[in-house]
Amino acid sequence: MQAVVIAGGLGTRLRPLTFNRPKALVPLLNKPQILHILERLPKSVDEVFVAVNYMYDRVREFFEEADAGRSVQVVEEATPLGTGGAVKNVASRIDGTFAVYNGDVIDSLDFSKLLSFHRKRGALATIALHEVLDPSAFGVVAMDGSRITRFVEKPAPGEAPSRLVNAGRYIFEPEVLDGIAAGREVSMEREVFPALAS
Repeated sequence: MQAVVIAGGLGTRLRPLTFNRPKALVPLLNKPQILHILERLPKSVDEVFVAVNYMYDRVREFFEEADAGRSVQVVEEATPLGTGGAVKNVASRIDGTFAVYNGDVIDSLDFSKLLSFHRKRGALATIALHEVLDPSAFGVVAMDGSRITRFVEKPAPGEAPSRLVNAGRYIFEPEVLDGIAAGREVSMEREVFPALAS
């Protein structure tokens, strides 16, 4: 199985740590955060594409030396492509069901359960969700059973349809790539997911 790790952001919320290094290489417990993400991928993921814009050369050089325990290809975004554009940028290399991980989320998600859920439902896309106390600072989902019916971006306090927010972990079928525009910045959260839910 393949996975795409979206790691192209500037890391502005982590400044000054990201003035001289990409967010993916900021150390967490004496190890670059990208390695924490790769270590949590299941063994069934044998090929990873790391989508990078900011300080691409630093990330590429890191993976030339690092032992990531699986094939890792660092893919350059010549200009920032957003979360959806980063995934579309590797479309020609995707050969089946694949995972997408936001490169700044470290969690304890049981990927095998998410994949099983995805396959049992014959889904085109599966999004891991996380429940929060105050959803007003997030994109929130409205649900009908296990199906997402719409997305509400940063609802006013008390007006959220749920407390479930995007957890930055997805499983997609390759057909999802057909709905993502190529060569421009595309937001998974604002463009791709709402189109899939409609």
